[in-house]
Amino acid sequence: MSAPRSTPKIVASRASKTPSIKRSRLYLLLSVLAGCCASLASVFSKVAAAPAGGAIAIGGAKLCALLYETDRIGEEACIENIGLVLRVTLIILTILANIGMWALFTRALSSAPSSALVTTASSGTQAVLAGVLGAMLFGDTAPLKFQWWAGIACVVAGAAMVHSGEQKRENRGTAKAGRKED
Repeated sequence: MSAPRSTPKIVASRASKTPSIKRSRLYLLLSVLAGCCASLASVFSKVAAAPAGGAIAIGGAKLCALLYETDRIGEEACIENIGLVLRVTLIILTILANIGMWALFTRALSSAPSSALVTTASSGTQAVLAGVLGAMLFGDTAPLKFQWWAGIACVVAGAAMVHSGEQKRENRGTAKAGRKED
């Protein structure tokens, strides 16, 4: 009677180690979303830390000019207040984007078979998206150069090699454990 019970337990334990397709897509999606949140946090913090004559001041001045068409004193006070409100809002958005990134990243880590895969997907997404957003929003020229893309490719390839090495070690350990069970 005990033999039939032990066999299903072994089969069940082997089945639980094999990730389902939905689960593998979930941790990859969560990793990519974590990278997107990290990129947005970078953008928010860069705009929030911009000098006083930057985009925040220009946007605030245009808004205040619409509100105070004839009152110069009111317009100057409005520019100061709008600039402060926009900076605080951007700092809050930076914090929220970082919280979102960590929440998604840790969730991806908990559902992934390997932390290296999650790290590779998240870091690669963050680097590429940060470069593209930097070029589009701030006129950064580094992402437009071959060296930048080559550097990103080296980082992602290195992380992928680490992941590949981990997978090979796990497969060897699983094969040895499988032989001991038989």
